[in-house]
Amino acid sequence: MDEEKKWYCVYQIFCTNPKVHDGVFVGYCLISNLYKTKYDHRCNLYNPNRPRYNDILYRTIRETGRKGKRELTVCRILRDEDSSFAYLWDLEILKKVKCSKKKIRKITQEFKDKLNSILNTKDTKL
Repeated sequence: MDEEKKWYCVYQIFCTNPKVHDGVFVGYCLISNLYKTKYDHRCNLYNPNRPRYNDILYRTIRETGRKGKRELTVCRILRDEDSSFAYLWDLEILKKVKCSKKKIRKITQEFKDKLNSILNTKDTKL
């Protein structure tokens, strides 16, 4: 039986400072869940009680985003003016497509390979 086709987007989280090459993160979500996905990234970044708090993506953003260390930031979606972090990280939608979940996983993997997305690992060492 064929999977139901839904609207998905593939996105990347990356540093907008060309002097910083800390990698890129590639993910996907239902377009209807994009706001929740952004919220989840923000919670994973700030909340040490979240299971993904120590993922490479969030540690890299926290370690490179401190004021005074580098001119850096998190996605506009993660921007928090009262934060101790100065952010220059951004989230960009790479592709929107109506397809099955199996197909979006394949498309996302192609982007991960193409962009060398080293921040996609859950490993705590890089």
